Amino acid sequence: MKCRFLLLYIFILLTSCQKKPHVNTLFNEVSFLSKKSTTQLSQLMSDSILITPLETVDESILGKINKIRKYKNEFYVLSNDQWIFRFDEKGKYVSSLKKRGSAPDEYTYINDFDVYEIDGINEVWVADNHFIKIYNAEDFTFRRKINLPFIVSKFKRLSKDEILVMNCLNDKSLFVVNEAGKVVSEALDKEVPYLLYRAVQFKNYSSDLCLFQLGISNDYVAYDLRNKSFEYGRFFDEDNPLVSKKELCGLFDKYGQGFIMNFKDYTYIQSYFYANGNTWFYIKDKEKKYITKISPDKSSLSAMIYPHCDLRNDLFHINDFNFLTTLGFGESDNSLLLYMEVSSLEETPDSITLKNGQKIGIKEEDNPVIIEFLS
Repeated sequence: MKCRFLLLYIFILLTSCQKKPHVNTLFNEVSFLSKKSTTQLSQLMSDSILITPLETVDESILGKINKIRKYKNEFYVLSNDQWIFRFDEKGKYVSSLKKRGSAPDEYTYINDFDVYEIDGINEVWVADNHFIKIYNAEDFTFRRKINLPFIVSKFKRLSKDEILVMNCLNDKSLFVVNEAGKVVSEALDKEVPYLLYRAVQFKNYSSDLCLFQLGISNDYVAYDLRNKSFEYGRFFDEDNPLVSKKELCGLFDKYGQGFIMNFKDYTYIQSYFYANGNTWFYIKDKEKKYITKISPDKSSLSAMIYPHCDLRNDLFHINDFNFLTTLGFGESDNSLLLYMEVSSLEETPDSITLKNGQKIGIKEEDNPVIIEFLS
């Protein structure tokens, strides 16, 4: 009997001493909804802007954009046709990866892609179901592939032995694998509402953390590159109207797959971007839409962009701010990258005129225009 009580005591002691998941809050007591009547675009984003029209020729017609990656001042664009187009720093079309098929050097579908320099060679990595297929970025010749034990939905290479991978079918959703395809660690029990697809699923926050937002909630999972471990956190403190991961799962339990249709009654983070110490959030507050910038000192500035707009464009003459909703579609190492569909403008001008007087010619049927805000 004494032995049984001793074992029970040891069990309780060990259980109580287990390390609970660390929950970090990035922004405490930060306001993320607009309180000003008018805000300058240069204040909300940056006063340094670069606009690059992507060349429109027969070989480069993009259609719908799934993702944009700027790498070494070149633009790689994934279209809805499952092709990757390469443009130079001036937006001139260079080449494209169009190898959809079943041959060894082809891909069946592009779930995600990225660009890296490996041993002095620029490579385009393509997530194709159970493989990451790797092509030379100069001529798109096939180089090699990485076999994985599950379907790769989204990925990000962190180092030679760390590739962060999202999978939607296993019991766990996040994995770190090495370049041999072996699983090193895993995290995040599978919850369907956490796994909403984004063009850029894994986003660097500082040089040490890579963040994965849980659906549209205020919560995230971060991979710490220093400690080689996962940790849990939230963007804003709990005293706010933002949807939490618990509420998100409750919506799914109530409405099933149709839970997405009920977001209009809630406040949530649609997407976000981090660059040079600043963080931008695209937040939907029921029927309203906001863009919020949080500076390194934790001060914030917000502007409503719908149903009416609190912004004034002091950088170029177009006052259609729909391009701000493309936050999260692009990834760049040195800028906040957005894009503007020329055909979607309320009025299509013949050119875009910058505040310095420079004019950039455009046409309604042209490819999108890349808009970069620099530090």
